[in-house]
Amino acid sequence: MDTQPTPSHNQPAMISPTNTMNTNTSQPGNTPQPPQFAGNKLLANKKLLYGLIAGAVGIVLVIIIIIVVAIQSAPPSRKDLQDAQALIRSHSRTEDRLLQPLSRGETIDTKAFADNRKELISKLGSSRAVHDEDIKRAYEQYKHETDEAVTALGKLPSYYSTVATFIKECADTSTLNRQILNFDFRKGGSAALTSAPALTDSEIEKEASKTYGSCIEQAKKMQNISENDNARKLGTEYVTYYQKVKDHRLKAAQYYRTHSDLTSRSKYSGQNTAPKMPDNRDSKAETYVIDDGVLHEKDGSLTEMNKLLNTKMAVYRAA
Repeated sequence: MDTQPTPSHNQPAMISPTNTMNTNTSQPGNTPQPPQFAGNKLLANKKLLYGLIAGAVGIVLVIIIIIVVAIQSAPPSRKDLQDAQALIRSHSRTEDRLLQPLSRGETIDTKAFADNRKELISKLGSSRAVHDEDIKRAYEQYKHETDEAVTALGKLPSYYSTVATFIKECADTSTLNRQILNFDFRKGGSAALTSAPALTDSEIEKEASKTYGSCIEQAKKMQNISENDNARKLGTEYVTYYQKVKDHRLKAAQYYRTHSDLTSRSKYSGQNTAPKMPDNRDSKAETYVIDDGVLHEKDGSLTEMNKLLNTKMAVYRAA
């Protein structure tokens, strides 16, 4: 009887292909998976770091904002006020120089004028002096007035010669006095004796035309200047004045014709009740129409700003 060999205990057990596949599938390459909690911890640390950085940046920004607000809200120092005044003085001197041609009957460089004012506005705007509410209010008004002045000066060349000619030939004191002397209601003029006969109405009309005719025409041209309110007002003022003078002469002549006796005539004060002359405008066009109408009325806030600077600096001096 054949005897079957007994399996040795040292012989490895047989593993089926199925089991081998299952084992290999569950543990590929026998490489252990890293623990998931380690990556989560690193991510959490990064978030914490970013949060701390953001918080620190936020605190710094808040501190900066507080400092800036404190500086902005602080009143200007005496030096700030002095610096602002120095700016105004410097640019005012430049403006005076730019306006000098007006006194010679010439127009000015309006671009240079505008650039000078805009530079002053820019420098004052960055000055701490305008942190003061009163000064800032005057500053804002000055900006508005400068826009008006620059616009008005831009229109100046179109009418300046009309204004200059009228004021030089018709509106200064010596011209007005000469016209009054030349236009009397008696034959022989104002130097005539009380007994001199009065002029007729038609003669007075002719005298008025001869004395004031050209000036009346020029004054009417002034009335038609649409670019400048003061020019129109001045023209109207003189047209009205010339008419009043003529009316006065007509009435005076009528009185003399109806009062031939010397006693009545000597008591008559008609020649002393002539219409008041318009104010002397000098012989420079800029004095009234240009300076007053275009510039001075449009930079009143700069004068106001200068007064405010003086007032506020006085407080520092008193302290």
